[in-house]
Amino acid sequence: MSAEVSLSFYQPEHNQELSTFELPKMQLRFTALPLTALKVCEEDQSRHPVVILYEGKPAGFFVLHHGPGITPFTENPNALFIRALSVHPEYQGKRVAKRAMLALPGFASVHFPFCDELVLAVNKKNIAAQQLYFKTGFEDRGQRRAGNIGIQYILQLPL
Repeated sequence: MSAEVSLSFYQPEHNQELSTFELPKMQLRFTALPLTALKVCEEDQSRHPVVILYEGKPAGFFVLHHGPGITPFTENPNALFIRALSVHPEYQGKRVAKRAMLALPGFASVHFPFCDELVLAVNKKNIAAQQLYFKTGFEDRGQRRAGNIGIQYILQLPL
């Protein structure tokens, strides 16, 4: 039987575990640590921090962003943009990210009823993340943009 993976909006009690997140340099090239992303969320009400729970413990993190700030990635006013996905190294290899991404459409439908699409940007060099997103239903419709460290693929998942 596999362990339970669920999604929750960030709560202050998650802070201790999230503050211990360290990622290998190779992964840090492509994402932000949870505490860094949380600081941006505090200043921008259109960004919603989400914690990935593994058996009730914080194992991962990402941000759901909506509104005008996502227009570089999509023109869809009903889209949610996924930012700063990370999984603590202790939980990597346990299908935590995959199960979180599979749970995300249901989570988004409940908490963001206006949402009809999930969108994200993944670096061309981040093959592991691309594989995760394709396995969980995201589509590459050919949209590209220049990112801080190279070309990004814009992927979409209709809801």
